[in-house]
Amino acid sequence: MEYFPEEAKVTYRSKYSKKEKEFSSLEWMAALCSHIPDRGEQTLRYYGYYSNVIRGKLKKDCR
Repeated sequence: MEYFPEEAKVTYRSKYSKKEKEFSSLEWMAALCSHIPDRGEQTLRYYGYYSNVIRGKLKKDCR
């Protein structure tokens, strides 16, 4: 991620993509804030290998 204050632009490239995306600073903040859950909203924290079910099975197998 690079920020250019003179142009008020942000250039972003994810680790999965070779393409760069360019945002205005306000667009970047809107995209970033969209990932913040609303107050009281439940979020998913553990899934797949880290889920409680899998962790329980692994713990049982290790004993």
